[in-house]
Amino acid sequence: MLERGMEMNHNLRIFRIDTAGCGGCALELEALAAMPQEGGKPAVEWVSDPSLADLLVISGGPNLRSRRLVENAWKRMPPHAKIAAVGACACTGGLFGQFEQMTGADAFFPVNIYIRGCAPSPQALLAGLQAAMNCRPNKDGEVDPDEG
Repeated sequence: MLERGMEMNHNLRIFRIDTAGCGGCALELEALAAMPQEGGKPAVEWVSDPSLADLLVISGGPNLRSRRLVENAWKRMPPHAKIAAVGACACTGGLFGQFEQMTGADAFFPVNIYIRGCAPSPQALLAGLQAAMNCRPNKDGEVDPDEG
């Protein structure tokens, strides 16, 4: 896996894909978008073009259809981009388990950080997303966000 650490001089730009799930994480992500940071600026910026994003956020449990959507978006993202799995469904398949879903997003994509919960709070989301942008893979390609 390539090292994708970076210094940012702009808001965290996020391209989001909501896969199969209950929608709880999507609601919390929307609350995050409305949460101001220092100086009243938004904490994150949602982008509709993956080529402009710093981070790909996957919520809900991936299925065959959404897997193709995520693959296509990931191919278009810049080299510094990272992936965050948000919520229990994206991390492990969640309460839906194997019913019409696959396992967590990491079975198919190089997830850099897991933000667990059902659903994680906007504050937990912001901390996790910021950590995702600061983490670097170790020699085995694994990521420990505490190692920065």
